[in-house]
Amino acid sequence: MIGFFKKSNYVIAPLIAYKPVTSWQFGVGVKYLYRPKAYDTSDTRKSFVAAAVIYTLNNQLLFNPYFVHFFNHEKYMLDGYYGIKKFPQNYYGIGNTSDKINQETVALNEIRIEQLGFKKIKGNLFAGIGLRVIGATNVVQKANGLLLQEKPAGWDGYWSFGPSLNVRLDDRDNILNAYRGQYIDVRLEFMNQSQITNGAYTQLKFDARKYITPFFNKKKVLAGQFLLQSGLNGDIPFSEMAFVGSETLMRGYYDKRYIDRHFIGGQVEYRHPLPYNFGFVTFAGLGDVSNNLNNLQLSNLKYSLGAGLRYKIIPKEDINIRLDFGIGKESNTFYLSIAEAF
Repeated sequence: MIGFFKKSNYVIAPLIAYKPVTSWQFGVGVKYLYRPKAYDTSDTRKSFVAAAVIYTLNNQLLFNPYFVHFFNHEKYMLDGYYGIKKFPQNYYGIGNTSDKINQETVALNEIRIEQLGFKKIKGNLFAGIGLRVIGATNVVQKANGLLLQEKPAGWDGYWSFGPSLNVRLDDRDNILNAYRGQYIDVRLEFMNQSQITNGAYTQLKFDARKYITPFFNKKKVLAGQFLLQSGLNGDIPFSEMAFVGSETLMRGYYDKRYIDRHFIGGQVEYRHPLPYNFGFVTFAGLGDVSNNLNNLQLSNLKYSLGAGLRYKIIPKEDINIRLDFGIGKESNTFYLSIAEAF
């Protein structure tokens, strides 16, 4: 982060980073909060649009806009993610014991469209349907590498598409930095790979989060998350598999360090305010992937520990810039982003 520009409802943050697999990265992150003037402020939360554009000296590109829009009185809601990526992905093999010695860089282009529409059922309970389209093209495997040897689904590229069904309970007071409330999302995805006969697969995703302020100072937040992703059937493309390692959960592991059909895990985070719009957090997580949920063992779970700094770049909306340092098994990673991890 080298600077920022802000107003009462948006933030634009230039980004600079370095990773061995990408060389220097340059980009900009944007978050914009809004509520149409005609909407009722008493029962309609603010919507937001967010995006990041990143370019690297290795001629790689990442563009990932997403948004959540609440209609008046939250009778309807739209939730969308659109991603274009010309970015490498590390591949270590499939399974929770994959060895980092096997690490190889897989170049690929990815297009991802996830559009959901929700209708309020009662209170803060929503039901929705969606469409997902995911494509991986121009996949370049390492000669004699593990991906070429194992040839998992999607190893030479693929297109997947299909509908999703959702049920969501969401009564968070702020969807980008909640102090109170809960978020529970259950999603079934029915996907089909266009290049493969009988290439259908189904995934279940269950994401539950809780935010409480049990301390005398109500600005101190204790947050928790539980996540389950399960490949119920079919051959799932390797880049679609459940994983350990991201900037939101199991911080401290490289992106998608471990992948397999199923993931189960969670995290807790303590958020503490400091003077002058600063703050700090501490967090811890446990989780793992497996080819069968029955094979998960408590003694083999991966751990994640870390801490971070916060600066409230839009105090009125409680929107933070976050800098986190996560420690995992045999790895550690820094993260710089806008808004909280969950």
